[in-house]
Amino acid sequence: QWIDAREQFRDLAGSFQKRYAKLHELVQAMAGEPIRQILRFEPPTPQSCMIHVYLKGAEHVLSTAHEKVQANCRLKLWNRLRGPGYQLHFTDSGNGDTDKCRESAETQEFYFEFNMGPANAQIPISVYLE
Repeated sequence: QWIDAREQFRDLAGSFQKRYAKLHELVQAMAGEPIRQILRFEPPTPQSCMIHVYLKGAEHVLSTAHEKVQANCRLKLWNRLRGPGYQLHFTDSGNGDTDKCRESAETQEFYFEFNMGPANAQIPISVYLE
């Protein structure tokens, strides 16, 4: 197992910077309106080739939309939604207090881990934006 990991590192080590740059480009392309009303990244600027993608909406609605993307574009964005993450139910009221939000389709968030691996790096940014 360790030998396999070492060999994979040798094969992929030269591609880390390119894949990191591609993820950074993708995050910037998706940072504009109107998509940022339903999608955000954590951290907001990639620190590695992996990032958490937060989607706003009810889980069943997001899963249905994902199934349509898979059928129409042959692009699988996640294996599973990982739940609300760490900032789902709270907002800053502006006075330093953190207030509990109502949980509705408008306030629900679910995230998935996105890895800009070798295969994802081959997909043009325009495909992700469709």
